[in-house]
Amino acid sequence: MENENGYVNKYLTEIHKIIRSGNPRFISYIAKEYMKYRRVNPHLSDLIQMMISEESTKNPESPYAIFMDDDGSINLENINEISRISDVSQFIKQVEELSKVRYRF
Repeated sequence: MENENGYVNKYLTEIHKIIRSGNPRFISYIAKEYMKYRRVNPHLSDLIQMMISEESTKNPESPYAIFMDDDGSINLENINEISRISDVSQFIKQVEELSKVRYRF
């Protein structure tokens, strides 16, 4: 049990680092992890949701903010669609292009 807790804590620490980094390269991975644990371990998905919420509150420009609804809940449609991305590099290019357009207005 102790080894399992150590693994879970290490896993959550790594997930938290990834989300805090704001690097869109891992957005599909985070979405997949959330969706996986939403089904098999809701407690872990809740912890991931809290990390995403915390980061998007601190940094509304974070690519992970796309996962959040205005009411502070996870947008399941967005996170589910992003979890299905297979060509992450193409997706990152699209996110970067969209973020450039966003600041033109």
